[in-house]
Amino acid sequence: MKSIYRNSLVGLLAFISIVFMAADFPVWEVPSTANDVQNPVANDKIAIEEGASLFKTQCTACHGLEGKGNGAIPSADLTSKAFQDQTDGAIFHKLAEGRGQMPSFKALDENSRWKIIHFLRTLGGDQVQVVKKNAKLFLTPYDNEGGINKIIVNVKEQLDDGKLVPAAEAKVGIYVKRYFGLLPIGGTRHYTDASGNVLVDFPADIPGDEAGNLTLVAKVEDLGLNPIEVSSKVDWGIPLPPNNWENERALWKTNKYVPYWVIISILFFTLGTWAGIGYVLNLIRKIKKVGDVVS
Repeated sequence: MKSIYRNSLVGLLAFISIVFMAADFPVWEVPSTANDVQNPVANDKIAIEEGASLFKTQCTACHGLEGKGNGAIPSADLTSKAFQDQTDGAIFHKLAEGRGQMPSFKALDENSRWKIIHFLRTLGGDQVQVVKKNAKLFLTPYDNEGGINKIIVNVKEQLDDGKLVPAAEAKVGIYVKRYFGLLPIGGTRHYTDASGNVLVDFPADIPGDEAGNLTLVAKVEDLGLNPIEVSSKVDWGIPLPPNNWENERALWKTNKYVPYWVIISILFFTLGTWAGIGYVLNLIRKIKKVGDVVS
């Protein structure tokens, strides 16, 4: 009998969930004027890659890394036929307007939204998977004394016979390593020229360690190339004052730099504890003495 009630309760909860989900996601009607709008941004490699970067920062929290709607908040499966059958204009309208738990993305400029749509088209189930090619990445810092330091990143595509050729229009990320991540240098959009090179001026106001040391990081972030990363140390940063935190008194220290008030508090606590124990032992001694006299 208990199992019957339990199964009935589970079924009822499932039914209620379905009803509420249906109420939260009714058919999303799109005006015909918006539905027929064509994507004005050229559908090329750079547009798709920029759309992919925007999708990663703006959409993956809900739609997941693969766009299947399995993020933190259940959402539409962007790889489904139902979604992919929509026109670019319809998707653009929904990105702009938002609905329910999906926010409006009007804060993004229109070109960025159109680029996201170009990337979304690559998520369809009938899309041919891109075979990524191997590449080599070279990072060269140029120390220009008295002038602006520069970073040259070179990307070469590795052919099937092992030969290396310049990788033109390959997307590259250039960063400085920080404590909790990577700081982009020169913006977030770097593409190699016909020689496979990217040249970036290094800013002169980035803090380093006590000697001004920094770690440069270059990454291949191109959709057609396998990811690769290289790093190089330079002394281009602003030297910081010596970090004396190890010699400063702090609560978590277990050495001679423990704060004085902690030492005094522990001392008083210890002495008070032993005094209390002594007092109790003395009372026990007196009670025993009185008992001996009475007996």
